Amino acid sequence: MISDAGVENINKTVQEFSIRNKIDQIIAQIDIEQSNSMIEAFFRSLKNNYLYFTELRTFKSLEKKVEFYVNEHNHSIPHAGIKYCIPAEIYNGKNIDKEHEKLKLIHKQNRKERIRRNQELKACVDCPAVA
Repeated sequence: MISDAGVENINKTVQEFSIRNKIDQIIAQIDIEQSNSMIEAFFRSLKNNYLYFTELRTFKSLEKKVEFYVNEHNHSIPHAGIKYCIPAEIYNGKNIDKEHEKLKLIHKQNRKERIRRNQELKACVDCPAVA
């Protein structure tokens, strides 16, 4: 049995079950290099960013909501782990380094503009932060 090192997998009950049933437990990224961390991260995102905020009355509604989120995840939501690109873009061969450089430039320009606008503001004379 291959599992991650989560508390649900590393505990006395699982250990006893494994011994009793003569099952070898292999811990991902400890006993072997492979891991299912990417899909675990997706499921965490699905649950914490979407499913916990929706009403699920039937299995069919769950299927539709998961289908919707998978599509959004792959085609609309930028991901920090791939330099704020969309997974479909990466899959289709987009040059993420070039995109990342563009985003850094935009961020730098926006920051300069925010600082300039803030410096133009007239401070309130009665403000304790200015005194």
